[in-house]
Amino acid sequence: VLKRLVKTSLRSALFLSLYMSVAFGVPCGLRRLFRTEGRWIYAVSGLAAGSMSVVEAKGRQLELGLYFLPRAMEALWQMMAKRGYVTRVPYGEVVLFMGSVGTLMTLYQTDKSSVGSTYLGTMFRFFGEN
Repeated sequence: VLKRLVKTSLRSALFLSLYMSVAFGVPCGLRRLFRTEGRWIYAVSGLAAGSMSVVEAKGRQLELGLYFLPRAMEALWQMMAKRGYVTRVPYGEVVLFMGSVGTLMTLYQTDKSSVGSTYLGTMFRFFGEN
């Protein structure tokens, strides 16, 4: 058990180190190489940093995706609102939370195999067997 814990901890530390190094290093390198500043530099940086997830175990890759997806969606929404493409929604976080929990509860009722074991155990404690 201890060996597995050390291995997964080192793998996660390597991922985080590579992710941050690439995320901050690629824009600096590209700016220096091309002597220009552009949005494409940050897109390349994001793609390169995101590709570092291959270092993580397969199961953790999905967790990382689920962790970063809401942040990416929020950043996209804020960028679109700043440019006037969408309007700000009052209490939008609450609406998003309601939709997320509703989706999770629907999956809990209809297809438990698609819900992660940690979430499934927690939901079983709160809501019991369906």
